Amino acid sequence: MNNYVAVDYQNPHATSGLKLTLELVLNTPEEEIERNVRFNSKKYPKWMQLKQPHGRHAVMIGGGGSINDHIDDIKELQKSGATIFGLNAASKWAHNHGIKPDHQVIIDAQEETSTLVDHEIDSHLFASRCNPKTTGNANNLTIFHMETGTVESFLPKDRVDQGGYVLVSGDATVGNCSLCVAYTQGYREFHVFGYDSSHREGKSHAYQQRMNNNMPTMEIEHGGKKYISSIAMSKQPESFLVHTKALEEAGCKFHVYGDGLLQAIYNENITNPDRRS
Repeated sequence: MNNYVAVDYQNPHATSGLKLTLELVLNTPEEEIERNVRFNSKKYPKWMQLKQPHGRHAVMIGGGGSINDHIDDIKELQKSGATIFGLNAASKWAHNHGIKPDHQVIIDAQEETSTLVDHEIDSHLFASRCNPKTTGNANNLTIFHMETGTVESFLPKDRVDQGGYVLVSGDATVGNCSLCVAYTQGYREFHVFGYDSSHREGKSHAYQQRMNNNMPTMEIEHGGKKYISSIAMSKQPESFLVHTKALEEAGCKFHVYGDGLLQAIYNENITNPDRRS
């Protein structure tokens, strides 16, 4: 499903801004995603299954610049027994800072995403929509299927008839999707790092990620502060609120760290819960 964002452009010689509505579409053609799902669901027999709730905490590490402020916090949580989920290349960032993730989560269907695979990790949790070069780079791979309304029509009929697998929500961002992945694996308390949805010091990530260098950006003002966000990520805070509210109603608890756009919007809505209704 496509999303829309409104963007203001100001010509210095104009008296008022020009408002444009931009349509956000998938970064990979739907036909290619279907081919990936069909290929991966046949090739890889280990599909994610629902697990019972337990008491362990989940640490979600996204790629926003604020993760550099919380390295010690993540290490302490790991020492206390929390499970570390590294999202995309944030898994490699964690290794470089003395943190070994338990799982790496990837959902992006682009072929270039194969370069983000963390080969030092023991468990890969990848969406079946991922490019075969991405899934082919994994070890101890578990695939999961993203709920799109049609995904089961792409899966082997005998596996569909057998059941026992999960369909994961989360829109098209790895951050939101990973929360749902962890929920299916029994986690009910989450520590969320690096979900900034905005740039820091002109950089989109806490590390170099060339595949995002040319993404168009927009300025967003919130709470008297201006943020720069990629147009693709500008919708994540709104979706994060929807997903965390649904997960809270299902018994989950969230601790959100950082100072990006998403954290500012989330904290404001926690302070004013009526805004989340």
